Amino acid sequence: MEYVRAIPNLRLTIDLSHYVVAGEMTGESEQAEPFFDELLRRTTAIHARVSNGEQIQVDIGPNAEHPMVPHYMRWWEKGVRNWLQDAQPGDMLPFLPELGPPAYGITSDNYAAERLEISDRWEQALLFRQLILDVWQRARC
Repeated sequence: MEYVRAIPNLRLTIDLSHYVVAGEMTGESEQAEPFFDELLRRTTAIHARVSNGEQIQVDIGPNAEHPMVPHYMRWWEKGVRNWLQDAQPGDMLPFLPELGPPAYGITSDNYAAERLEISDRWEQALLFRQLILDVWQRARC
């Protein structure tokens, strides 16, 4: 935060999964929320990924039922709302699924030569697309 505060015009690509896993957050944190709000005011791009506070990237389920999804959607909506305040016609807010391959994502490790992914990154990316479209609709209202 000191670095961000030291550079008033610094704009950020937000990937809150790093903060969530570093803080071992498993839900809303009264301590972290003000910092997230400050970071989200600088949003110029969002990396779509959900952490559970223990793993940087988790499968959110086929219907986005992971308990951390509502928190990320709330944070993403704040980022979108903040971005919209300064957006000019033609500006774009990149929303990029950032789903890494094994062993970045959770795998089923059979302790042999292969690590099996437990989710389909393409399906997860499509689900993130739908989530941001829902967030975008709410933020524009």
